[in-house]
Amino acid sequence: MSRVAVQGEMASQLESDVAVPKRAVPYAERVTMASTALVPPARGLCIVMLGPDGTGKSTMRAHLLRDLAPMFRQTRSYHFRPRVIGRIGPGRPIKQPHSMKARGKFASILYLFTIFADYWLGYLLHIRSLLANSSLVVLDRYFHDILIDPVRYRYGGPMWLVRALQFLVPPRDVLFLVLDADENIIFSRKRELAFDELARQRKAYVAWAKDQQNSLVVRTDNSVEQSAAEALRGIVNYINLRRTRQSASACAS
Repeated sequence: MSRVAVQGEMASQLESDVAVPKRAVPYAERVTMASTALVPPARGLCIVMLGPDGTGKSTMRAHLLRDLAPMFRQTRSYHFRPRVIGRIGPGRPIKQPHSMKARGKFASILYLFTIFADYWLGYLLHIRSLLANSSLVVLDRYFHDILIDPVRYRYGGPMWLVRALQFLVPPRDVLFLVLDADENIIFSRKRELAFDELARQRKAYVAWAKDQQNSLVVRTDNSVEQSAAEALRGIVNYINLRRTRQSASACAS
């Protein structure tokens, strides 16, 4: 099924099953919707947030962890990776992401496989059991981020290797939440990147999202409350759609 078809199915499912208003939803109403509009999902949910610096990922993560908590047994949040393996790569947001020189080719490949191994170890040791226990896992940035901004991670190796490994990074059932806003607004919030680079990243993230089946682009030009409400509508819709597919699959078998 194409991503466009999935989005259309998600939209119709949202209107018929959830009936969430399209206006900005107050916090109390969002919590009520999250805790009572749906039966809590039998398995957990992994949300990956992507987007340039300044689109509000940290703020969105805080809202989602708060608003979706009533639906799940527990919540867990990571920045970029689980960090089971040492302190390879950023464990927190970088203030000057393009200030350091890229690693050499061999060191970059070693770094990439170390990151890849960390995702698998983190999944096997932590994330898999969290999802099996109906928990919410939110990641601010992810392995796929290297595709858009290799300079941030000082990656100087072949990009074909990153593109190949992205399909093997667990978990497979992920909802990608790509945050987007006008580049002038993003630049006014954070000026850690040159304007041209910021505009390039914004277009690249949105283009990447169009190729993903389970992705949701959320505009953050509006107020925090409006953006959080839009994200919540899409996430609730995704959970409903996933449940419908599971039920149809069970009936077919």
